[in-house]
Amino acid sequence: MYRTSLLKVLSSLTKKERKSFLLYMQSPFFNKHDKLLELYQVIYAQAPAFQKGLDKEAIYAKLYPKAKFSEETLRNLASDLLEHLERFLRFAALQEDRELSDRLLLRQLKT
Repeated sequence: MYRTSLLKVLSSLTKKERKSFLLYMQSPFFNKHDKLLELYQVIYAQAPAFQKGLDKEAIYAKLYPKAKFSEETLRNLASDLLEHLERFLRFAALQEDRELSDRLLLRQLKT
């Protein structure tokens, strides 16, 4: 079974947060890499079972049906997806903290 930091963080999300992250990943403003969206969709479809781990070769076969398995490629995709997830969590936290959001806006407007 395939367990990563990505799956650990995803397993901590609520169903609503996982859905919001899907919408985030579908946005071309936030994500310009189709394979990252595909990877998340494969993982998302297995929620919440991914908490126990996933078969990395099965995931790879869904993403690249005609290609030979490459652990490095999958690891890089998972790392990039984790980076997006961390950005999403920062974005979500910022939306909840109005005071911080306003201070950051003021700082940006001054520059």
